[in-house]
This record gives sequence, C-alpha cells and structure tokens, in this order.
Amino acid sequence: MLPRKLRLTKCRDVVATIRQGAHLTTPYAHIHYRRSNNLHARVACIVSKKVSPLAVQRHKYQRWLRESARAAINNQSASCDMVWMAKPKITKLKNLKEFKASLMPYLEKLCR
Repeated sequence: MLPRKLRLTKCRDVVATIRQGAHLTTPYAHIHYRRSNNLHARVACIVSKKVSPLAVQRHKYQRWLRESARAAINNQSASCDMVWMAKPKITKLKNLKEFKASLMPYLEKLCR
C-alpha cells in the first residue's frame, strides 16, 4: 500500500484530475495526470467491475496498478496527481512483469 501522503484520497481531487488533466492511453490502462502544488506526487488507482466481476481479481489488478504507479513516482522529479484506471484488457496479462514492461514507453511522458 502507498503511504497516505502519496495517495489521492478526496473524491474532488480524483474528479479534478480526470476532468482537468491530460491523459495517456496505454494498452492496459488509462493514466490521467495534472500538475499539482504538493510536495509529492499523489496517485489513485481504479479497477471497475467491467474489468472483472470477481473482487479477488480486481484487487490483484489494483495491486499491479499501485506497484507500477510507485515506480512512476520514484522516476519523476515533478509533482503531479495521477489517476490510473485499468482497462478490461489487463486480464489477458499473466503477471506484473508483463504489465510493467507494457507501460515503460509511456511513463517517461508523465508530468514532463
């Protein structure tokens, strides 16, 4: 789990990031982001029932998103708010390593 200071906890922050920020579309996730005045980058991860009706599966993909977001936070110098939303296609992947490999070309574009 990410520390509280690295999480987007308020609904209005998540909605503002989705509506006002830019976004990246990867094969397995949508990443919405916008610059913020906070000291740290903050992240929210969303996995809907469209991805999987089983809670166990949704939690697994949520952990994948959080781990990938953690790597993205460590690699960037700018502070920004990010909302990571899983696509149903993520269920085709076998493990976290494949997911992270598919994100690498996109992560350098975040908050630059």
